[in-house]
Amino acid sequence: MPPPTEGQPPGARRTRPQPSLQARALQALARREYTFSELRQKLSPHAPDAHAQAHLDALLANLQRKGLLSDERAAASLARQKASRYGNARIRQDLRAKGVDADTINATLAEQDDEWARAQAVWRARFGAHAPQAMDEEAAPTTPEQRRAAWQARQKQQAKQARFMLSRGFAPDLVRRLMDGEADA
Repeated sequence: MPPPTEGQPPGARRTRPQPSLQARALQALARREYTFSELRQKLSPHAPDAHAQAHLDALLANLQRKGLLSDERAAASLARQKASRYGNARIRQDLRAKGVDADTINATLAEQDDEWARAQAVWRARFGAHAPQAMDEEAAPTTPEQRRAAWQARQKQQAKQARFMLSRGFAPDLVRRLMDGEADA
């Protein structure tokens, strides 16, 4: 325990001064990129009154002017981070939730890798390299009941895979192409 300062009783803790809004903003930006609205939301609890909120808005505008706070950089960073696991629809939704405007979202998604290649990579990582296909001849069902059961099993597997890919934000036409077993297009 540090020694007590003058005027404090023994055993009393020294309180650290609270960092300023600017210090908090710079600390947050040093860790990762933030959008204007994200950083405003993060710092708002530390600006309790209207005067402090006005000061916060001026501070954030100043950080934007200096290039330290950028919605474009934050959007690109988030999109890069999520691109290997999600489709454009999910990335668009996440960016919108972070307060990024539509033009910035469109520009960011235009810079992303081909969504078809990303969809194939996510699908292969989750389900393996082969699409649900007809069984090989040795295991081919011979009776109508066996063929119907095999067809139903394939349909069930395809539906499961399609739901997974759609929940990841990939476009329905890309998911359909994956289920049809297209390799490239």
